[in-house]
Amino acid sequence: MISVRGIIFCIHCCLGLILSTELCGAEPPYVWLTGDEQYNISSVDIDQIIEENFILIFNTTIRHRIRFSILDFDFEFGYMFMSIGDGTEIDGADVLFEESSTYTELASFSGSDSPSVVTSVSNSAWMKLTNIKTYQRKMDFNVTVSCTNISDITEVNEVETTLIRSMNYPSNYPNNYYRLWVIRTHEGYVIEVTVRSFDVENGNDHVYIGDGVDSFTNQGSRWRDWTGLWENEVLESRDFTSSTNSVTMIFTTDHSSRKSGFWIQLRAAKKPG
Repeated sequence: MISVRGIIFCIHCCLGLILSTELCGAEPPYVWLTGDEQYNISSVDIDQIIEENFILIFNTTIRHRIRFSILDFDFEFGYMFMSIGDGTEIDGADVLFEESSTYTELASFSGSDSPSVVTSVSNSAWMKLTNIKTYQRKMDFNVTVSCTNISDITEVNEVETTLIRSMNYPSNYPNNYYRLWVIRTHEGYVIEVTVRSFDVENGNDHVYIGDGVDSFTNQGSRWRDWTGLWENEVLESRDFTSSTNSVTMIFTTDHSSRKSGFWIQLRAAKKPG
């Protein structure tokens, strides 16, 4: 394995990025990952107080994604946060994935529940550590960042119904959880999405689902943001048919409150015309 850790931490020292980027006035460094390169960062590497934000931006080659494997995690509940997002700019928390968008927050973790692996949607991503107080609090972590090829693909056909459920459904899903699905069917077909059950923490846990999104350039229509408890006619109103033969879906949860989650049915159908 080739490590770029030594190189990037030399940059850290030069730019003073132990402190908030706003306070030091420096741009956050970029880490370039290719092949089997890995970048490791832990709380041991950050031996000064994080007064506001500590940010790193990662890039890799086209047709690849950035994967964050969080090996250790113990943050002051509700005060210290690790956020991971897609793109190269960190100035918002809404999932947009429009043609002009350059940022989006994919996940935000806190507390002591071990987070799942986070995989970016495009070939660039960022990680931010945030302290919402002005004094140091508990923050122990160890993260390995690597380059990965396209995620596992969920194939949908016209003969069988494909089901996607949240982890542990119908029991409660875990906190600090993230999952990315790339869903595809044959050329000339579209995907019928039917929501059978949906209950996630309103406003804090989300299902983001994109119809016709190019998952490596973030170009496409604005993604749907699903959250809360849906019943009866609300459930029916969320059903839709994709405009292309692919759908990308993300499920992300924060550090508090767990619900039963969701059950979504997928079926391929001939594209009209």
